[in-house]
Amino acid sequence: MNQDGRGVRESGFGYRGKLLLTLCKPLRTGGQPQFYPHALIPFQASYEDAKTTAIRVFSNHLVRNTSGQVHRANITLKCGARRIDGSGVWASVEPSEWSTILSTDGEEIGVFTSDNLYAPYRVGVGESSGLEVASSIRPQTQNLTHGGAPSIPMPHVPMKNINLKPPPSYDGDTVAGTLVGAPATLLELKEMAKQMFPSRLGRREASAIRIEYINSRSFDSTEVHASSYPRLILTEKEPIEMRVV
Repeated sequence: MNQDGRGVRESGFGYRGKLLLTLCKPLRTGGQPQFYPHALIPFQASYEDAKTTAIRVFSNHLVRNTSGQVHRANITLKCGARRIDGSGVWASVEPSEWSTILSTDGEEIGVFTSDNLYAPYRVGVGESSGLEVASSIRPQTQNLTHGGAPSIPMPHVPMKNINLKPPPSYDGDTVAGTLVGAPATLLELKEMAKQMFPSRLGRREASAIRIEYINSRSFDSTEVHASSYPRLILTEKEPIEMRVV
């Protein structure tokens, strides 16, 4: 057994730890509030093993192809973690680092489908408990001060949802927005937009992307700056309407 408790470990009774799986796809039963389904499973030796088990236990809630199979490439796993300010995030995990990073007992693993990669840490818009941030930043993009103004940390408050709309296509076509958990900084939101709308943003650096806030009452739009982003998230009612330009 590893001294630091990482990797698969087994006792004399064959116990090897456990994982809490959370399917980050809001469900609703009758008139009850939306919820994320959960499943408790033994610790899995690899990222791919965990994905196989997740597909099996949540099979009734996942979209299947014409052959009746769930497309593995449409499933992404993230690990639940806590930021320094106490807020919860879903953090990306490199498959090759699975057994190095994860503890074998008590980790929460978020199961994401390709159409809902940026689901918030908690479900339930407007609930008193609030919504916490959904991390969408890959490990190689976490230098949040590169190419732009330094990140401004968010105050320790419940996070909210943003209805983020993509930039229009060249022919003027627009599409509906996507509901995402508000990240802690504007630059993180730009990184998120870059990952969400690659075909419309091309090779633009995250720092060069502009985000506009849309007033839901007057429909006026104003550009969001790093200094004004935290207060906007704090004061506006969710979902906060924003668009990429």
